[in-house]
Amino acid sequence: MGRGAVDFLDFLYQAGQTRWQILPLGPTSGAFSHSPYMSPSAFAGNPLLISPERLVTKGLLKQGDLENTVPFSEYSVDFVKVVPFKEKLLS
Repeated sequence: MGRGAVDFLDFLYQAGQTRWQILPLGPTSGAFSHSPYMSPSAFAGNPLLISPERLVTKGLLKQGDLENTVPFSEYSVDFVKVVPFKEKLLS
């Protein structure tokens, strides 16, 4: 998860919250409209949640790997574009 999730956790901590309820984090499938409740695995993580920016920070990707990418919406997921982008980036 990326910077937004970390910032949200900081906010929760400062607000005195001790729990964060989230949807299941398993991989999703286009066959089920990418529903987190219809994951093909109960144990695997969803590669779509891996933050490319954090991979750059950790030295696992180069900043150049993120240049010339299509801008993605912050408000909705276009799985047709995001899935191939992440698959290529993580391969």
